[in-house]
Amino acid sequence: MNRNSLFYKIIHPINAKRLEIVRKSLQKKLFIWYETTDYPERIRSFKGIHQGERCFIIGNGPSLVPEDLDIIKDEISFSCNKIYYITDKTEWKPYYYLVNDRGFVRDDFDNIINKVKAKAKFVGIEFEKEFAKPYLDSDVIILREKTILEKMKPKWHLDIDDYICAGHTVTFTAFQMALYMGFKEIYFLGQDCSYFATYENGGVGQNHFYKSNQVLAQADADNMFFAFQSMKKLAEEQGIKVYNATRGGKLELFPRVKLEEIIGR
Repeated sequence: MNRNSLFYKIIHPINAKRLEIVRKSLQKKLFIWYETTDYPERIRSFKGIHQGERCFIIGNGPSLVPEDLDIIKDEISFSCNKIYYITDKTEWKPYYYLVNDRGFVRDDFDNIINKVKAKAKFVGIEFEKEFAKPYLDSDVIILREKTILEKMKPKWHLDIDDYICAGHTVTFTAFQMALYMGFKEIYFLGQDCSYFATYENGGVGQNHFYKSNQVLAQADADNMFFAFQSMKKLAEEQGIKVYNATRGGKLELFPRVKLEEIIGR
């Protein structure tokens, strides 16, 4: 449909309003069900357990390589999404694992349950209660999510046993989890914050450390920066030190550090 047409300009706001009503209804049902589960109690068992420690939050950017993960094999880390594509090449293994992309949650549950070996695995769900069903008899912990945007920048909520805020990238969710657990020093790795295969360039390039046919709009990459801006503000308010150990990429909001110089401090 032509987005510049008069028909689109009339119909789109109506459809968006209908979708918002449906989503609020679904979210309410999810939240009511969630209160009947033991997930809030299970999440509270992680509160403050890493007080004053440091951690790594690992992205799936094309710069991520097995050698760098092995450098941090003894560190506590958060990983996400399709990280299991690299674990057969590393001594490093996921410590905490998180996924909240609707597509991954819905379609990738078998890999998440069976291929990801981590101390704890978390799946964020915002609307569709049925997405939780495949995980109910597993060790996966369900997080209930809300998306609250203010001028495209996601807001946060640190009482994650109540709910956690989503926003543009799973890293934003992991960041709130890290603060809830008490980490005071956070390093990003594999956070390239750039999509090479976009609709704008005809899908040329690689967006992740693994080969994928996924093509995204440049706007998706732009929105990621709103999330990192929110993380920067949150870190400043909470007195958290944040650094970027990614090899290259476009994330310049945080001081750059060399991975080899961090280990052994």
